[in-house]
Amino acid sequence: MGKICHLYLNRDNVIFLHNLLNGDGIQSIAQFRKVALFHDYRISSQNEDCIAFAVDVSLLHRALRSSVSICTAFLNISISKLFEPKFHAPA
Repeated sequence: MGKICHLYLNRDNVIFLHNLLNGDGIQSIAQFRKVALFHDYRISSQNEDCIAFAVDVSLLHRALRSSVSICTAFLNISISKLFEPKFHAPA
């Protein structure tokens, strides 16, 4: 298995795509309805409420595993876009 997984989120589904872009080895796609994974699911984007991103599978697994150890009823996950700092060339 590769280290990177691509996720595609829209209003109704969460789709995990593994190894589709480089074409080496086993490729897999898993699609889940939002109610199968989330109690309260809200998404907002400038792209018709669709978000796609890549994530390191080991880091995602570690984050989810550590969230279980917190022992709370709910886990809140927020994804936000980071903007690169603007570089100003000296005049």
